[in-house]
Amino acid sequence: MSRIALAAATVVAALTITSSALADTLRVEMPFGLDAIDPALSYTSIAWQIQYATCVKLVNYPDKNGLAGGILQPEAAVGWPHVSRDGLTYRFNVPPGRFRFAPPSDEKVTAQSFLRAFERTLAPGVGSAAVLYAADIEGAAAYSAGTAAAISGLEAKGSDFSISLLHPAPDLLARLAMPFFCAVPSDASPPSTTTVIPGAGPYTVTSADINGTIVLQRNPNYKGKRPSAYAEIDLQVTPDQTTTIDRIAAGTTGYAISLPAGVYATFPRPDAQLFVNPALGLRYLRFNTTRPLFATPSARRAAALALDRTQLSNEFGAGGHTPTDQILPPGMPGYVDRSIFGLGAPGAAQLAEARALLGPGFAATADLYVRNNAVNLAVAADIQAELAQVGIAVVVHAVPIGVLLGLQASDAWDILVNGWISDYDDPNALMNPLVGPGSPNNNGGFFDPVLSPALTAASLLSGDARSSAYADLDLQLSRDALPIAPFGNINNRDVFSLGVSCQTFSPPFGMNLAALCPAQ
Repeated sequence: MSRIALAAATVVAALTITSSALADTLRVEMPFGLDAIDPALSYTSIAWQIQYATCVKLVNYPDKNGLAGGILQPEAAVGWPHVSRDGLTYRFNVPPGRFRFAPPSDEKVTAQSFLRAFERTLAPGVGSAAVLYAADIEGAAAYSAGTAAAISGLEAKGSDFSISLLHPAPDLLARLAMPFFCAVPSDASPPSTTTVIPGAGPYTVTSADINGTIVLQRNPNYKGKRPSAYAEIDLQVTPDQTTTIDRIAAGTTGYAISLPAGVYATFPRPDAQLFVNPALGLRYLRFNTTRPLFATPSARRAAALALDRTQLSNEFGAGGHTPTDQILPPGMPGYVDRSIFGLGAPGAAQLAEARALLGPGFAATADLYVRNNAVNLAVAADIQAELAQVGIAVVVHAVPIGVLLGLQASDAWDILVNGWISDYDDPNALMNPLVGPGSPNNNGGFFDPVLSPALTAASLLSGDARSSAYADLDLQLSRDALPIAPFGNINNRDVFSLGVSCQTFSPPFGMNLAALCPAQ
């Protein structure tokens, strides 16, 4: 899973670009297979990169870097939807023929193509995560449960496609840009992890082994404005990436989606390009507010004051994280760059404030649970040393990921180290799930009589009022209430050969495959 406040593509490499033999085919290496290639089921970042290049949606993000690339625009729809006065009905105009699915379908994209996408994705037994993002559509829950034959809140009539909601949802358009809801042809097979759907975007998937090679080729029926410089893009699963950088340097591989962490520390280098871009996510400490140690905001603030966010971020390797002390990531609506605690090692005055908040002679023990890998163990050791400065003795418990996920709903911990990537570009997809009332992901039990209802209220606002409300909540939650203590914004790190250019980064979807082009 945007309004990039930083440069959307920071090149950390030599800038000499040469032409390459990759002009017709771009070879991409990725570290692991996909969960699915079917847009109804895929829910991983690489799969969404592919679907950003192959899908047509009602609304979508443009092929631009920076702030401009984070502004939604109509795609299959002509203009913005007509929204009823009560905010419950959105009516889109989808004239047939503006887009066409790739062979073997060759079918025109129509309003029915989107109705079919919803029905197919939300059908009983499919188990798509899209159910979470369509729950406020009238009749969607009954349809998914198998108690209704159709989704009563959806209608395709001529060129009109209408969505009726149970309550106002100002983030609906951002959700409609998720791949779950891209157009599908009338003969699309039922959803499965390996079902290949003809694309209506600039590319289409022509063959797919989700644990081997996925082949994208230009959609010959595409007449839209999006780019497609390469005739073919081959994405190859390469579990052993120890020699990937050698193929990047030689130009036989054009793009590496992920590499061993140590490789990024070798940049800048003369034979490859590294692009570092902020994703819509963060890494943080979660405090258990239902246990005595961190039941009060003052105790949580004391712990936050003791953190060295730069040191914690550095454990994830060169460029992996950018230190932060606030919840909203750069570029997300509502983000305002602030300095709340400072990002480096806390000074004497900051530590003195933390000790004063805890009281004279304070001493306590905190149970910290982390995933049992080298990076998280290093993070745990940092936290242990940092909180010791204010009288908190941290006991580190390193456990497998499955155990850690199970523990989150229990009361057996004081601190967890977690990460979160927003599924779509709206603060309601990040702040409300993490710390909002009633959210299953608010697993520290946080509730504030003022801020918790304010989070719900903010989710119902639109435009500038929405951004302003979330900006205020970001400050109050990050500085005062502190259900979590953010320490790093998660970055995407993408490595290219010198023969590849036109790198364009989309915060919701990662590096834009369709926009890539051969260097001249």
